[in-house]
Amino acid sequence: MNSSYDIIIIGGGMVGMAFVLSLPSALQAKTLLIDTAEQPDNASPSPSFDDRGTALSQTSLTLLDRLGVRSALEPHLGYMTHIEVSQQGYWGITHLQQDDPFGAVINNRQLGYALWQQARQSAVHWRFATGVTALSPTADFTTVHCTDQQAYRAKLVILADGGRSGLARQMGIGEFRHAYGQSAIVFNIDREQPVNGRAYERFAADGPRALLPLSGRRQTVVWTVDTPQLNEWLNEDDTSWRHTITDCFGSDQGAVSAVSARQHYPLQWRRSHETVRHRLALIGNSALSLHPVAGQGFNLHLRGLTALASHLAQAFNDDQDVGQLPHLRAWQAQIRADQRLIEAACHGLVSAFALHHPMIAHARGLALAGLDSLPALKSFIARTAIGSPT
Repeated sequence: MNSSYDIIIIGGGMVGMAFVLSLPSALQAKTLLIDTAEQPDNASPSPSFDDRGTALSQTSLTLLDRLGVRSALEPHLGYMTHIEVSQQGYWGITHLQQDDPFGAVINNRQLGYALWQQARQSAVHWRFATGVTALSPTADFTTVHCTDQQAYRAKLVILADGGRSGLARQMGIGEFRHAYGQSAIVFNIDREQPVNGRAYERFAADGPRALLPLSGRRQTVVWTVDTPQLNEWLNEDDTSWRHTITDCFGSDQGAVSAVSARQHYPLQWRRSHETVRHRLALIGNSALSLHPVAGQGFNLHLRGLTALASHLAQAFNDDQDVGQLPHLRAWQAQIRADQRLIEAACHGLVSAFALHHPMIAHARGLALAGLDSLPALKSFIARTAIGSPT
């Protein structure tokens, strides 16, 4: 294996794999991806390829088609054609509905494995079951030190590790962090009949709850709770969860016939103070992690990483150094407005439903009811939901 590359990607989750596929083949051949997990396969998937659901906008579906994975995803996609938004315990509801789907939902396991199956056919070099202990930047390259005592040089290092490795912190890169004091419990359910493209967002006193369609009779649940009550919720058995889901979302799609194991994670808004340095770029959750209320995290990251790959491809084709800061700053400037808009929308939506005074709740209900009678505004929100706000 070579010891010098144009690009080294640290992190082989969905973001890292998508970035691989976004690079031109000539640049893929000069790229190394390093990941702590074992090589993904059916028996031993990457830990990041779990059973959580990811919402994909129409823009993301188009990008995934360009990356060559759309056809593999198709049997597993649950398309959304009707989104119902309401607040639990108060009046007011709005319906977003159109013939063309707003987007689709898929399990991370299926999405990640499809990305890997396509990426493994590329010219990229791989190092699985290998951690990175340190980065040593110089003017001309960055040395990547690994847990197996090997070291590799790269003109550009891409951090796509979700912020879990601590490498950014080790490099002195700080972060803004806002903890919501809440946790998301995520799991899948089976219904007795097909779910027909319906998605639900219910805002409850202790946070939003979402019910999203997967393929066939399956749905994915994102259930927000106040963190001090997390263990109490986790101790609920399958029967209790079936009743809870029915009480919250109704039974118009049939009874809940099965409930999967529950996973959970804390909810926070986190943004790195720096996303680019000379010979370093942060992508995905390494750069920005959002509240999942609008399901926009992966969509935002996919737009960002494909834009970065485009900048790097242009530099590579022009025989320029891909790790030079001007290329990275141009990319950062291109995506900044998109990032800030989505950050504000996610945090604003959570904040708008966080106040529980009855007068405020009734005002929100009036707004939801009013929105349902304003087709132009509903159309704008619908376009935003599919990744086309203009």
